[in-house]
Amino acid sequence: MKLIREYLETANILAQMEEEDFENEDLVLVFNQAAARIRFVAQEIEYEHPELKEQFKQLLFIDSITIRIWVAHHILEVMTYDDETRAMALKEIALAKRHSEPSYALGNKIWLENWLKKYPDDAMLLM
Repeated sequence: MKLIREYLETANILAQMEEEDFENEDLVLVFNQAAARIRFVAQEIEYEHPELKEQFKQLLFIDSITIRIWVAHHILEVMTYDDETRAMALKEIALAKRHSEPSYALGNKIWLENWLKKYPDDAMLLM
């Protein structure tokens, strides 16, 4: 549970970042460190604490779209889940294309296009 709490607390830092914050070098460093940390936490859950994977998956249902999208990326990129969970993660990222911040939406759109080129069978999970 400690890892899930750490993931959420660190992901909240990312959720609070505004597009204009990326003009501040110090804030970009904080953002990059937070992003690296939550990726590491997801990997730690995957490899050292698989009993927490069900709790981690539940983060796909919290209120913050930003956190849900980070969770979705980690489910797909660094963790192993069943097709149903992977489908939920892919759909969350597909929804992110409509995010209010244009650069954020564009980044997820490009990520999804590249992912589906690399894993074309995953397109079926989006249906």
